[in-house]
Amino acid sequence: DANNEPAVTILPLSSILQGEETSVSCSVSVEKYSLKEWHSPWGCRAVVDDVAPLFEQILRENYASSSNFLDEDSEENCKIWWSWRENLDNRLHKLLRDMEESWFGAWRYLLLGRWLDCEPLNSVVRELVCDIKLRYKYGVHEGVLKLVLGGIKPANLDNEGIPSLFLQKGCYIGCIEDGDGESCNSPNEECDGAAYVPAHIVELMLTAVSKLEAEYDMHRKPVILVLDSNVQMLPLESMPILREQEVYRMPSVAIVFATLQRRCILEEAAGEDSRFPLIDPLDAFYLLNPSGDLSRTEAEFEQWFRHLNMQGKTGGVPSKEELTGALENRDLFYYLGHGSG
Repeated sequence: DANNEPAVTILPLSSILQGEETSVSCSVSVEKYSLKEWHSPWGCRAVVDDVAPLFEQILRENYASSSNFLDEDSEENCKIWWSWRENLDNRLHKLLRDMEESWFGAWRYLLLGRWLDCEPLNSVVRELVCDIKLRYKYGVHEGVLKLVLGGIKPANLDNEGIPSLFLQKGCYIGCIEDGDGESCNSPNEECDGAAYVPAHIVELMLTAVSKLEAEYDMHRKPVILVLDSNVQMLPLESMPILREQEVYRMPSVAIVFATLQRRCILEEAAGEDSRFPLIDPLDAFYLLNPSGDLSRTEAEFEQWFRHLNMQGKTGGVPSKEELTGALENRDLFYYLGHGSG
C-alpha cells in the first residue's frame, strides 16, 4: 500500500476453467493441418493443465494454424483458416475473462497500479477515515482503504463485499466461491468465518468513491508481476482489468530490489535523475532463429547485429552456460524466433 506495507490475500482456486467444444470447421482444420508435433513449453504436466486445460488446447491449435500451410490456397480454405483464427481469439478472450472473474473475483482491483497523482485520493480517504471513526468507532487501515477506493469502480462497490479483516488489517484468507458454487462476495454475510464491512460503512465508502469517479481512468503507476513457475505461462497481463495498465514481469522480488538499487547507483554516478533505469542498448546478446526455420528473419537481422558488433547466436540453441552468462552480464537480451523464447 502507500505506506509500503503489504496487503495480503490468499484465494484458493475453487473453479476449473473448462473449454467449450470447437466448431466443426475448426476441428477439421486442426486434423487437416496439424502436421508438425507441438511440444508444451512448460514440459511435463503443470498446475495450469489442471486448473485451465483450455489454455493448452488453445496453444496447440494456435501452433497448428501458424506452423503449417494450406494444401490449396483456395477461397474456401482461407475462409476456414480465418474462421479458425477468430474462434481461437474468442476462446482466449473468454478464458481470460473467466480467469479474472472466477479466480480473482472482487479482488481483481488490487492488481491495478497506484494513481500517478494521489492527492485527490488521499484527500477523500483522509476525510472518510475520520468520518468512519467519529460516527461508528470503526477502525480501518488507511493504506488498504486507498487500495480499495483507488481501484474499485463506483458501480461495483455496493455489489462486492469487502471483508472487515482486510479493511482493518490488510490481510484476508478466503475464497471466491463456496463448495456449492455460490458467491462468497455478498456484503454483510460471512464466508469461511470472515465478516464483511457493515452496510452503513459501505454507504460512506460509496459516497466517497463517487467523488473519485471522474478520476478513475486516470494514468496509473506500472505494475510488476512476480509469478510462480506454475502460472507464469498464463497471459495475465491481458485480463480485462489490466488491459489499460502498464505491466511488467520480473523473476523475483529480490531482482526487483537489485534493479532499483543499481538504478540509484547509476543515477548518483551520472548526477541526474532518470525516470527509467540507465542501460547501454549495445551491451546486449541476441538469439536469432534458434529453430533454423526462419530464413528471411535471419537474413534481415543478422547483418544488422554484426554491424553493431553485438554478441549472440544465430541458427541454433545456446548452451546453458551461454544463456546464463548473457542474462547475468548483459543489459539487454534480444530474441527473434518462434513463441516467447
